[in-house]
Amino acid sequence: MTPPLDAIFREMIFLFFFTEIWARKYREGELMIEKVLEFRKDVDRQNRLIEEKQEDIIREIAKLKDNEEQSAELAEHIRTLREELNKKKEMALANKKANKEKLKELQKSAALFKNRLGLEIRKLRGDKLQFVFRCINPKDLEEPFSCIIYFNEEGEYQLEGCDPPLECIAEYERKIRETKNFSALLANLRKSFAALCTQVK
Repeated sequence: MTPPLDAIFREMIFLFFFTEIWARKYREGELMIEKVLEFRKDVDRQNRLIEEKQEDIIREIAKLKDNEEQSAELAEHIRTLREELNKKKEMALANKKANKEKLKELQKSAALFKNRLGLEIRKLRGDKLQFVFRCINPKDLEEPFSCIIYFNEEGEYQLEGCDPPLECIAEYERKIRETKNFSALLANLRKSFAALCTQVK
């Protein structure tokens, strides 16, 4: 017995709708699979980017550590240089102060030497002193004989500008640096100038 047409028609409609639903679900499933695959690709891409960023961050951290170490070394070097500079400044100031004290002592003695020994002491620029000897030449007691004496940067005696020139000036300079006997230096200068006067005769 054949089923009635209505039943066949209903079954066909049911199958059609079922097939449509199934096809739609299948398409939705495929779309879902595509979306899942795209999502996985996005996740993989994001993971790669995160790994790259992490590597960049690690490199930057390493650079920062290197920079911090270099900065610390540089700061230590600068501190050491400053300490050395301060020590040198202190030494220079101490030398300058000592030189000024020596100069004051010499200036105090100037009047005494001028009156008793015919010695005049003139202060020149740059903390230099010019010693002018008189009463040496018996023919002209006012004839000047001079020598410039000062302290160099190391705080040692320096002699220059003898008039008339003396050949023994380097020897006198060496002796005064060794002995610090200033009176002996002045006496030797006077003797050398006096010897020049006798040679002229």
